[in-house]
Amino acid sequence: MDVYTSGNRMRIRITRFLAPLRETIKIDPLDGNLSIIPDIKVPVEVSSGDLEPWDSFTKMIAKVDFGNFAHDLSDEIDDDHYFMFYTNSSGYTAKAISNPHTKKWPENWLHLIHRSYGMELHPPRRLFYQEPTPLASS
Repeated sequence: MDVYTSGNRMRIRITRFLAPLRETIKIDPLDGNLSIIPDIKVPVEVSSGDLEPWDSFTKMIAKVDFGNFAHDLSDEIDDDHYFMFYTNSSGYTAKAISNPHTKKWPENWLHLIHRSYGMELHPPRRLFYQEPTPLASS
């Protein structure tokens, strides 16, 4: 989910990966390194729409201090990982957390994640295409 400004409007763009990205990753049995299987194509759907200035989600992200979010990413490939990248005119924050639903302490993460689930339904579902995974082409 990307929330961004376009002129004086706030917009939301939802990118849905319609198949697990984990299936595109292979682990080398000798050294344990990860690599991408280039033949697997992951279908992607992109939707976008406008957000009203009085929308409760817009108000929430305007007052959240994203720098206070904990960074608690595990190395386990099968864990549930959530990533957040926040930029504004004064800085940049990148945070990640694994398995937040099994922990009692990350209230800000859980609040943001649960609110984002609802916001994913906001823009109408529109575009669908299938391409190689972004990592495979780089």
